[in-house]
Amino acid sequence: MKNIGMLLIFSALLILTSCEEDDKFENINCEVLTEALVNSNNENVKAEIDKLTVDLKPHVSDNDNFGHSENLNTLIDRLNSQCKNIEASLICYACIYTLPPQSEIEVVVDSLGIEVVRTIDILTPDDEILSFHGMH
Repeated sequence: MKNIGMLLIFSALLILTSCEEDDKFENINCEVLTEALVNSNNENVKAEIDKLTVDLKPHVSDNDNFGHSENLNTLIDRLNSQCKNIEASLICYACIYTLPPQSEIEVVVDSLGIEVVRTIDILTPDDEILSFHGMH
């Protein structure tokens, strides 16, 4: 009986420690994202961008009231490194005074030799992950 109890405890510990976190970012489909940016398809842009932000939780500090300054840079780095035909850069951080505040990223994509420029609005709440809000 004692061995069964130890076996149950060991099994429970094994299960708890072997679970992987669900909040790891995924690679995006650059073809889908490029087409969505060119065609102003907010739904598909959101689906791809939000794959990259799933693990970007806020880290509020005295220097960063919303906790997403580094996260926004990470998102931009992920976009630039995953999609060679996309160039993303920061326009502003928490500069749109909504609740929660929004940040803006400029995205330039090459579409058959034509530069398409879009601005992506990113929600930057101090208590949730970054997320896509809109595009113009």
